[in-house]
Amino acid sequence: MRIMRYALYGALCLMPQALVAARTLYNETQSPLYVAGYHVMAAGDAQLVTDRVKIMPGQKVSFDVTREGLASSTKRYIVVSRNQNDFTKTITPQDVKSFPHKELHYPALPNLLSFYFEEDNGRLVMLNSLEHSSFVKAVKGAKTAVKAGVVDVLIDKESLPEVKNNTHRKDVAVVRTTNTVPAEEIAIIKKRKTKVNKAVNKKFNLTLLERKTPTISLICSGGGYRAMLATLGFMSGIETAGVLDMTTYVSGLSGSTWFLGTWINSKKSVNAFKNDLITLAKKKIGVLTAKEMKLISNAYKVKLAYNEPLTIVDLFGALLANMLFDNLGDKRQQVLLSDQAKTLAMGDWPFPIYVAVDGRKAAHKQYGWYEFTPFEVGSPWLGHYVPLWGFGRTFSNGKSITDDPEIPLGFLFGIFGSAFSASIERIWQEIMTGKEAGGSFDKFVKETIIHRFGDTRLAMSEENNFTIGMDTSPIRDDKYITMIDAGIDFNLPYPSVSGEKERRQSDILIFFDASYATAIEAGKKNVAGSLKDLMDAEKYARDRGLKFPHIDANILVTPMTIFKDNNDPACPLVIWFPLTDDQQLITTTLSENKELTGFDNIKGFNVAKCTEKEFCDTFNFGYAQAQAEQLVNLCAFNVLANKDALLAAIKWKIDKMK
Repeated sequence: MRIMRYALYGALCLMPQALVAARTLYNETQSPLYVAGYHVMAAGDAQLVTDRVKIMPGQKVSFDVTREGLASSTKRYIVVSRNQNDFTKTITPQDVKSFPHKELHYPALPNLLSFYFEEDNGRLVMLNSLEHSSFVKAVKGAKTAVKAGVVDVLIDKESLPEVKNNTHRKDVAVVRTTNTVPAEEIAIIKKRKTKVNKAVNKKFNLTLLERKTPTISLICSGGGYRAMLATLGFMSGIETAGVLDMTTYVSGLSGSTWFLGTWINSKKSVNAFKNDLITLAKKKIGVLTAKEMKLISNAYKVKLAYNEPLTIVDLFGALLANMLFDNLGDKRQQVLLSDQAKTLAMGDWPFPIYVAVDGRKAAHKQYGWYEFTPFEVGSPWLGHYVPLWGFGRTFSNGKSITDDPEIPLGFLFGIFGSAFSASIERIWQEIMTGKEAGGSFDKFVKETIIHRFGDTRLAMSEENNFTIGMDTSPIRDDKYITMIDAGIDFNLPYPSVSGEKERRQSDILIFFDASYATAIEAGKKNVAGSLKDLMDAEKYARDRGLKFPHIDANILVTPMTIFKDNNDPACPLVIWFPLTDDQQLITTTLSENKELTGFDNIKGFNVAKCTEKEFCDTFNFGYAQAQAEQLVNLCAFNVLANKDALLAAIKWKIDKMK
């Protein structure tokens, strides 16, 4: 998954200045502004070193404060004012900071080379690119609203609808310590297998016994709204091709969990749900009404009432719920993952698994994967599981001692998709992707910043540790369980259906890969780069003695690739759908196959360029309808254009299993 590269800004501010880079300044106010540059010498006054530059409303200018020939201790500032006469030749450092200002740091990250002037309640402010982003503005705005709504308020638990509707209030959650699937999942999978068997026999005109029916698992990558909509498209194609009815499990990570959770909550087929999600994706993360802020504040009150930890990840999740459950009105912050159990009960749906990974520093070199289902939360590496409705409560010796309501799905969305929880070291790795890794600048950063702060995370979720005090738990001494976006390890949630856990072994693994690196590197024809996450999945299997076909990087990147082991019938078949566009395939297929209609909008669509520079960016939260339809259609087309090969591969595996 693409990590929020901007997030390293604070750490990089510690570097000595080394390079010169002009800044672009944008005037987004309604009046003319003036900017100037100052040098502040060590223990001295600030000296004006540039002309006073006028910027008209709506205009931009290129501006820099040179550092040539100056001591490394000299600080450089850009300041802004509505009055050009404010800039005298010499002022005090305190005067500099009385203006809206920014200190310049060299070298600067590419995304921090622009500054924006805005008005905030009549006050002139200067923002860098990160501060100006809709994502950060939404978080700040919601954080202020939440604080206003919940701080210094005596919270009456009994007045909260989440408390009133808590059907497990009188139940004690008990921690389970066996690495098996729970009885509820076993019962649902048994029903699902019966329906999968009928679908397989009907599709291929067979009479297979249930025990000979393959377990097909869909594995969906992260990547923000891009992954959410791409997964919608892939799943639309899979459903139309008749493969969804043959699927037992679907595992989501980060952005794809947002599709998975909203889809199952809708109780609709994928294709019936398609327009609903495209409509919901239009809503901007930074646009909050007073009523929506109140709903977020109320969701926070529940956690405060039970003394549960609160982090920015919870706020991010509430913002996601505000957008993606917008059609539910006042109930949007009260949707529960456990509600999906009723939908799954008869085996009509593939069984969903949502993932996150351990966020502790000690786990940084080898992440432990957590899994969430409508029934429980836990992990094979942890060896402990708790009922979903008990997750978040306070525990003692494996039993809950409080009656907190279930954590809402919106907050869980925040955990699943918290890519900004990356460590500084990982963020730097992302920044250097495709650049001069190992060069003098890279070496300097690693020696001065990464060496000291590399394990530091900018944010992560915290929930009460349900294994606290249990001798059998590797985290028994930790007050909180910390979780982060699993894409920070690798961006395909293969572990949950790998067979590492009893009864979860898959015969056919279908990967929907909308990862940032996959899209970008596929566009560059860099096979190894586009296959990185899939090769990481192979390594995960090899390290644990699990069967997995060899991922050969000596291939051409196409919309669908099959990996298999012809000599081992027990080895799972892997089918990989990367986020890529093959314009020749699009042109040829649409001209020859008249049954494939409605895909004209993907002609000429360069999804690699879109991912790197346009609306498919991981941190774009808000797609115009035409944009969403283009991305969804591309992924659906890639499945349907390869329908015959996909079905032939599944039939090959069935024959191998006989």
